[in-house]
Amino acid sequence: MAIWSGLGINYGHSSGSYNAAQCEIDLNFLKSRGFTKIRIASPTFSTGGAYTNPKDMITRALAKGFYVLWGVTVPAAFTGSQWEAYKTEVKVIAAWAETLNNANFQLSMGNETENKNSGAGAPTDAEVVTDTKALAAECQAIYTKGLLSYETGPGQITPWGVAGITPGTDLDKIGFNVYYDLATFK
Repeated sequence: MAIWSGLGINYGHSSGSYNAAQCEIDLNFLKSRGFTKIRIASPTFSTGGAYTNPKDMITRALAKGFYVLWGVTVPAAFTGSQWEAYKTEVKVIAAWAETLNNANFQLSMGNETENKNSGAGAPTDAEVVTDTKALAAECQAIYTKGLLSYETGPGQITPWGVAGITPGTDLDKIGFNVYYDLATFK
């Protein structure tokens, strides 16, 4: 059976009922089936959050040789003050990511933030782009071992295409989550 070398999977969406032994079984199974990349579920940020379960999943997956993508997200209808707290927390997570000392870890600067910025004082979509690029630029100096990315929906292809990214300076990668719409798949 031929296996695509870039095969990846989302994992950890049931981390509320996390079981470390089951995680080991799952990771071994995925590895045996040719998966090499894992995107660990991104929790809503928590100021000073420990993120115990995702961090354990990340450590286990990296030890098995997986390429791992992870980060935190903003809550639905987030406010301007939550946005500021979120950006501060991402820098804390970037410092933690640096301690992993592993280039197979890709830190996400957020996920579909533009779909959640309807709270009081929240940034506009254009400000999300500008702020995320600026946050990534700050994090480039904090997390130096791996890549920084941002993942968003297909409705944001044009704004991000216009803004562009500068690998090594702000974002290294941009991802577009296209779940069900073949018309926007590119």
